[in-house]
Amino acid sequence: MQGASAPDDLLKDYLGVLNINVGCGHNPMDDFINIDSDVWELGITPAPFEDNVADLVFASHVLEHVVDIIGAMREIHRILKPGGYLIAFTPYASSDDAWEDPTHVRAFTENSWIYFDRRTYERPNQHGHYASDVDYIFDIHRIFLVPYPEFNNTDKPALAFARKHWRNVFREMQAILKAVK
Repeated sequence: MQGASAPDDLLKDYLGVLNINVGCGHNPMDDFINIDSDVWELGITPAPFEDNVADLVFASHVLEHVVDIIGAMREIHRILKPGGYLIAFTPYASSDDAWEDPTHVRAFTENSWIYFDRRTYERPNQHGHYASDVDYIFDIHRIFLVPYPEFNNTDKPALAFARKHWRNVFREMQAILKAVK
């Protein structure tokens, strides 16, 4: 599903002058610089952009393939303007989609994103305090969980129960992170 497109209604509020679609594959998007791994291999090569130039980086079904996720997130943060957004779509961790593809090296939940914030590591005696290579800050702006179609009309309490106890309730997570400089 790498390179899947995003719903226009989600992206419209975050579009700016310079928008980058990372890992676009065969799905380029209008109003974006569409870039794939032949130009920028996340976590391996530097981003081909100056510091603080992008208003939005969109990564759809890309980050779960990246071995050096901390380095990749550092590069994304570097090219984002202060207050710029990263919108990342990933398979949800409890979904079989997260693990069936042998090129996936990680899975994401709502809590995965807190680790891309150096403040998580800076305070001694804070939960999770340990030495880290994370030297940047992303604030979690919003998280959306996208259920499989058979759960679309399930009420919130039943969906919460299913999420906690069953696999394959949510197929995708859409995370919106804001770069803090």
